[in-house]
Amino acid sequence: MHTTDSSIESNNAHGRNYLYRCLLSLTIVALPAAGSHVHARGGWDVSPSVALTTSYTDNVALDPPGRERGDFIQQINPGFAATLETPRANVAADYRMQNIFYANNTASNSTFHQLQLDGNAELVTEKAFVDGGMSLGQNLTDPSQPASSNLTVSESIQNVFSYYVSPYYRDVVTDNATGELRYTFGEVTFTDTNESSTLHSVSGILATDDRNRRTSWQTTFDSSYVDYDSGEEVRANQVEFEARHALSSTLRVFGVIGYEQTEINDPAATEPEGAIYRVGVAWAASPRTNMELAVGENAFGSGGAARISHQTSRTYMQAEYSEEVTTITEQLLIDRVFDRVDPLGNPVERGELTAGGVVVPGVVTDPFIEKAANLTFAVDTASTLTTLNAFHVERDFLVQNLRERFYGGSLSWGWSIGAKTSAEVYATYRWEDLTTGVPGDETYEWGIVGVRDIRPTLRGTVSFRRFRNDTDVEERLARGLPERESRENVVSFTLEKIF
Repeated sequence: MHTTDSSIESNNAHGRNYLYRCLLSLTIVALPAAGSHVHARGGWDVSPSVALTTSYTDNVALDPPGRERGDFIQQINPGFAATLETPRANVAADYRMQNIFYANNTASNSTFHQLQLDGNAELVTEKAFVDGGMSLGQNLTDPSQPASSNLTVSESIQNVFSYYVSPYYRDVVTDNATGELRYTFGEVTFTDTNESSTLHSVSGILATDDRNRRTSWQTTFDSSYVDYDSGEEVRANQVEFEARHALSSTLRVFGVIGYEQTEINDPAATEPEGAIYRVGVAWAASPRTNMELAVGENAFGSGGAARISHQTSRTYMQAEYSEEVTTITEQLLIDRVFDRVDPLGNPVERGELTAGGVVVPGVVTDPFIEKAANLTFAVDTASTLTTLNAFHVERDFLVQNLRERFYGGSLSWGWSIGAKTSAEVYATYRWEDLTTGVPGDETYEWGIVGVRDIRPTLRGTVSFRRFRNDTDVEERLARGLPERESRENVVSFTLEKIF
């Protein structure tokens, strides 16, 4: 959330506390690698940077047409990318401090912190491990207050801090079966309102090795507990048994039976509970082409799942559909702040800040049934990368009896013009209906970005972005809701120094 000058010091104090916790987590995750392994096989690779950006927007607060206000915006953004790779531990961290200064709206000058930290370590050789992660970013938490980016003067932008630690033990149980037991603890905090939730989860799997067997099986269980500061509690338990049988070297059929239960400490809540069954087919047409389809019954009704992937040296395609009972807490714990790989899995030069994660309709404590379909397609040539993404998501809340729907997609085309110059053109579309009976919004955005490496450690960027939000203005005003319709054009110039 954008802050006034009088509250900047308070927010900076919050930021320092989170940074101290980040440094502590880095140390904890790296400890198992301490000693001769670090010196023998590698150490930290740290790349500090600072970026200076000047922008002009013709609608700094996304006001309705006719009431737009323009502003010049200056940013001074220091940051770093760091990695640690040893035989016993791996850590990757990307951080940026985004300092925003407005020429006219000086009361909205702000500092945002963006951090993504991921790590894993081997505690006991081939048996005991630990995963961990931390994220600090911003999300749009109030659907009635739009924002196109962190530069928008809006009360709907909130800081979201999350972290998790997940130790697990893996061992061979019998000659042909391996077991794993995992515990996960995580916490999500909306720092501006100081509302938080914690997750405790215990899961396990016992499975046979199916590589050289016609018939294989696995049994899994998952028990989770989400506790909110406001008093809400959500408990979920699930156990499944799955058997697979090979009809040929590439084709398998499988069946799943199980039971799932969700408990919510609210008398008005719908609590899915009941048997699970699914039947399906898995086809591995080649090492790079896989398909799995299943239909059956969940505790909340009939459903299914699907996943199809295909990859060549130049293309990648993945389509998937899933259904589950989940919470915003669980989704934010795996939210990504920085992209580290492109759609084909190739590492990007530095951690690139993403445009945002899951849609958070306020600080929600209500669990929901989510049905999600996603498609990714990418084509990589010697000098270009074209990426297409599409999605469709429905959420049925179990306490409020509301439904969310949103769908959309994006298309981008990147071009490496030469060894030192690149460009990207992109477009996105999104339709969302966040509350029952309220007209849905349509959001369009397109832009162009040019990047030039002036020197090996000095980079210049120029960009233009067009944002548009459409809605049924008359219907919203009749319901006493904000108009939300807005247009914005933003042009930016950036110089980034990498040390």
